[in-house]
Amino acid sequence: MNNPFFADKTASATACALRQLQVEGVIAIPASHALLLLIGVRPDTQGWLRFVRVFLALVGTLSLSCGVIFFFAWNWQALPRLMKFALIEGAIIALMVLVWWRWTRMAAHLALIAIGLLLGVLFAVYGQIYQTGAESWLLFCSWSFSLFLLAVFARLTALWFLCWLTANVAFLLRLDSIGFGYGVIGLDLLYQASQLIVLAAWFIGVRRADWLFRIMAFWLLATLTLASSYWIYDGTPWGILSLVLWLGTLALGYLLFYRRQRDLFILTNGLFSIGFFLVAAASRLFLQVGVMVMLSAGLVVFFLCAYQASRWLKRWRHDDMPQENIAQQAMLQKVMQQLQLYGVMPEQCMQRITALLHRRMPWYVHVAFILSGWFAGCLIFSWLILGLLLSVGFDSLDNLNFLLLAVVSGVPGWFFLRKSAVILQQIGLSWAIASTLSLCSAVVLAMGGAGWGSGILDLLLLLALALLNSVFRNRVYHCLSSAVMVFLLINGLASLSVLNTVFPALVVACITSLLMLLATDDRYAWRYRAWLIGMMAGLLLLCFCHTMPYSWLTQAGGLHLVPVSGFNEGVAAGLLFPALIIGRRAELSRSWPVLYGAALLAVISLFAPGIALASSGILLARYHGSKVLLLVAATLLVLYTIDNYYFAGISLLAKSLVLAGSGGAGLLLALWAHRCLHRGAYA
Repeated sequence: MNNPFFADKTASATACALRQLQVEGVIAIPASHALLLLIGVRPDTQGWLRFVRVFLALVGTLSLSCGVIFFFAWNWQALPRLMKFALIEGAIIALMVLVWWRWTRMAAHLALIAIGLLLGVLFAVYGQIYQTGAESWLLFCSWSFSLFLLAVFARLTALWFLCWLTANVAFLLRLDSIGFGYGVIGLDLLYQASQLIVLAAWFIGVRRADWLFRIMAFWLLATLTLASSYWIYDGTPWGILSLVLWLGTLALGYLLFYRRQRDLFILTNGLFSIGFFLVAAASRLFLQVGVMVMLSAGLVVFFLCAYQASRWLKRWRHDDMPQENIAQQAMLQKVMQQLQLYGVMPEQCMQRITALLHRRMPWYVHVAFILSGWFAGCLIFSWLILGLLLSVGFDSLDNLNFLLLAVVSGVPGWFFLRKSAVILQQIGLSWAIASTLSLCSAVVLAMGGAGWGSGILDLLLLLALALLNSVFRNRVYHCLSSAVMVFLLINGLASLSVLNTVFPALVVACITSLLMLLATDDRYAWRYRAWLIGMMAGLLLLCFCHTMPYSWLTQAGGLHLVPVSGFNEGVAAGLLFPALIIGRRAELSRSWPVLYGAALLAVISLFAPGIALASSGILLARYHGSKVLLLVAATLLVLYTIDNYYFAGISLLAKSLVLAGSGGAGLLLALWAHRCLHRGAYA
């Protein structure tokens, strides 16, 4: 496997089918583990070293570069001018030498990324020293131009992404400097047209839809859809041009990615862009008739669009299956040979695996439907509330009315969630979300103002969600509700003054330990994956609230979020205790990397639990070969790093030194993994 982070889509699809058979008891756990190692989804020792080497090298490079940036942001006056330029330019020259020395190696690619980041520091230092009077957008414009030249030289996709990102920031800062008005509308249209030109130029250059093209296409469709939906009934030239540009982009995408080369990701974005536009158009059309009619029309159009989109996506997925059969046949041949070693009947398993592969939809389709389900759930809840207000009036609104709404919306949710079709599951999820919001509102109104801040309300909401979890049998709903339940449990216990010292920290440690033990055990990881992901999300949400100062928490909309005493220590114990149990099960030669890694994450969690949990999520994503979990955990790692940097009560110099030291330690560990990979049995 060339990619150290995840396997290709054929291997990932085969792994999902194998895990489903393992849950059903068709394949034993040792056979499932061996098959996952065989197809490259689960890493062996060499795979772990390759992953650790690339991950720590990338994180170390970014952290060290950010540490240099913040160091110069702190010490403007203490350093002489020539010293500032000498340090930055000396670092750039040293990195250039490294690029020349290791041109075909990963170190050269990371050095090129660091050079691109330091060029921005050089422009910022020049502007601060000489006070040219240039606005901030000119800094990003110059930075993007230098990144463009560097990307042309290096031909590295990551540099093209940085160039595109800084150019977008420059344009948005330019719009912000002009202010709101007539000229901004024209610049907004110019921005969208330039995005389309850049997207077309990139596709002409690479001749395929790679990951950068998909990011740019998603951003272009998002901005065009919002602009077209806003100006749909405006009638001005700007609104007409925005609508024409959106329609032209959809037509071009249809010709390229449906007629010429089928790309399900681009088609999924296009379908949901059209659906959002039609819902906005219907809502704007019936707004003058009444709000109730507007919401009803929006819901009807939404469900019709979702139903038709699910039909088309299922058909297109079925049409694409023959193109993947060649790669799947080679993969299934490996699986069949391994199954024969374990005494499993390969013919029956191959039939089941093939059937599961044909029914499987890509992850981005599920994400699109989940987000749509949330949107529809909020629309349904608003529709029910408005209908209740029109029926009984605002003064007669009480907890019994909301309880009735919960029952009324829960019946269709329970009915549709029992169906197997994707679109019916999403319709059921929408009604289930509306029922959950109604029941939680009923509990809040029943408590009145007595339960705020005491933790009783949190525990009652926890009981309400536990009841709904037994009613609605859906993995997405269980994932979302378990995240909220973990948050309510720990926050409610922390709000109780008697138990505020020890008990919440013990609960945090138990939840974290249970999460790690179940997530690393093949007997439970796939069967209860929705609950485990939700538990991780709840802990990460608590980490964010725990990082923020208490004065911010008390102003968070009256939610009375309370910092948990001993939360960091609880996370550290919850990360270290499962490693000791796993180490006792494994051999000594295999257990010490787990123990060392858990000890390192436990130390990090004492100061930044969000970073430690996000890093654990990345390790779990690599263990299970999950692209979605890897993407989400990596994004959360960046966000929690920014969060801890912003709210840390230390000086900017200390922050820069912590980032630089962490980056250096990461690079040293990556070097250790590289040397282990190229010696002995791992070579």
